[in-house]
Amino acid sequence: MRIHLTEEEAAALGLPAQQRIQIAERPSKPTEAAIRRAILAYLLIGETRGLWVVASIVQPNVRYPGREGSLSGTPGVADILLVRGAWKPLRFDVRWSSEALALELKAGRRKQSPAQVEWQARWEQMGGRYAVVRSIEDLEAALIAAGWPVLERE
Repeated sequence: MRIHLTEEEAAALGLPAQQRIQIAERPSKPTEAAIRRAILAYLLIGETRGLWVVASIVQPNVRYPGREGSLSGTPGVADILLVRGAWKPLRFDVRWSSEALALELKAGRRKQSPAQVEWQARWEQMGGRYAVVRSIEDLEAALIAAGWPVLERE
């Protein structure tokens, strides 16, 4: 997948002007780190275009005091949280509303841990959307299912 960046977008991402970015839809080595790089490149381009905000990115190998065994501070929390705002029509008014989408990145056939399944259930009970993502195709399917925009391809 190739995406052409404007000069402003390239500058915001710290890249040379008129940079074209190639994002591997299916990384050659489908490790979680490779998937994370491809997904984050896609999401950060979308953020520079005002489509959403990357609200939380869990950093690997970061430990928080009192949370031994958890990389994120809260056991089971999704790897990436996206937030998007929109004007929502109500019966007699229009209000600003935000929506959140939680993304859990997985490589290959890896499954969610019990803590991740529990966090997903709590998140969805509060009205949040959640997706397990293994590729750019999975990410775009989750965005479309949530009614969010996807990036145009060249």
